[in-house]
Amino acid sequence: MGKLKFLKIFVLSLIFFSFSYATDIYYVNVFETINKSKMKGLAEAVLKKKADQLAKKYKIGELKGKRQLNADELNRYRAFINGINYYQSKVSDNISKVMAKLLERFGKKYGYNVIVAEISVIYASPKYDKTNEFIKFVNSEISKNKSKIVNEIGNIR
Repeated sequence: MGKLKFLKIFVLSLIFFSFSYATDIYYVNVFETINKSKMKGLAEAVLKKKADQLAKKYKIGELKGKRQLNADELNRYRAFINGINYYQSKVSDNISKVMAKLLERFGKKYGYNVIVAEISVIYASPKYDKTNEFIKFVNSEISKNKSKIVNEIGNIR
């Protein structure tokens, strides 16, 4: 595990330094973007819809207020929780894919040659931080393409 982590850092460092001589490298905090943009609300709405569907499927409303559950009820509750966890994982994966596409479009639109996720940056001057601009871009894209983005986030099989 330690060798793999070292290798990742080494490769990222090589990429970083090779590009640093050719062009400016900008970074974006993707997690902050998700939390401060309309993306978080879309994800929550998709998850709520999926949770409501699961609750209906497993008749979770019947279990409210019960102090003890019989075997069938416990199995339904577990299936509900497993379903919620599955949907959360898939929505998270889908958000990552949507954010990657948006980040690529953002970079192309504004002529940035290299943008990296802040999580992989050890240090960079704040002048290279494009997070606030990316948040505005994401909100604009959601306003223009909300139903398409919701479909991409909620596309779970």
